[in-house]
Amino acid sequence: MNARRKLALAGLLLTLIGCVHVPQEAPQLSLELAGRIQAVKAAHLQSVRLYMAAKRADVDTFIAREWLAVFARNTFEAPAVQRVYEQACRSNSAADRLELFVGLGTRLQVQLNQKRTELMQPLDAFEAELVRSIEGAYNEMLAINATLTGLLRAHAETTQTQMDILQKLKVDDRLASAVTEADKLVAMLTADRDAFQRNKPKIDEILKALKGK
Repeated sequence: MNARRKLALAGLLLTLIGCVHVPQEAPQLSLELAGRIQAVKAAHLQSVRLYMAAKRADVDTFIAREWLAVFARNTFEAPAVQRVYEQACRSNSAADRLELFVGLGTRLQVQLNQKRTELMQPLDAFEAELVRSIEGAYNEMLAINATLTGLLRAHAETTQTQMDILQKLKVDDRLASAVTEADKLVAMLTADRDAFQRNKPKIDEILKALKGK
C-alpha cells in the first residue's frame, strides 16, 4: 500500500468516526480482531510453507527419476573410477571393495546435491518473496486495525467494520495467484533434464513479477 492510499484511508476513517455513533463494545472488538488477524496470518504462512514443501518434494522426485541414473553412469564411466574398480575386482580385500563403493557414493551424492541446489534456488526465491508479500499485507492490516482501534477509543463513533477494510486488501487472491505461479514454476523446472536452462528466462520473469507485488 503506497503513501497516497494510506493517507486516503486515514482520511476516510477520520471522516467516518466524526460522523457516526459507535457502541462502547467496538474498541474491544477491534482489539479482538487484531488477535484474529495474527492467528490467520500464522495459518496463512504455514499453508505457504507446507505447499512449497510439497513442490520441493516434486523436484526431488524429478531429480531421482531423471538425474540419478545419469550421474551414476557418468561417475562409473570416469577413467579414474574404472581403474579403481578393476583393481577392486582383482583384489580379494573386502576393505578395497568397500572403499570403492563409498567413493562412488560420495561422488554421486555431490552431483545430486549440486543439481538439487540449482533447481531449488528458484523455489527458495519464490517462497521468500511470497512470504515477504503476505507478511507485508498482514502488517498493513494490523496497522490499519491499530489506527482504527485508537480512533474508536477516542471517539466511539462509527459503524464501519474493520472487515470491510480488510477485504479490500485481497490477501486470499494473492495466495491463490501464488499457488498457480508455484505450479508453473515446478512444471518448468521438471519438464525434462534441460528444462531449467531452457526455461530460465520465464522462471526469472515469475520471480520478478512476484517481487513487484
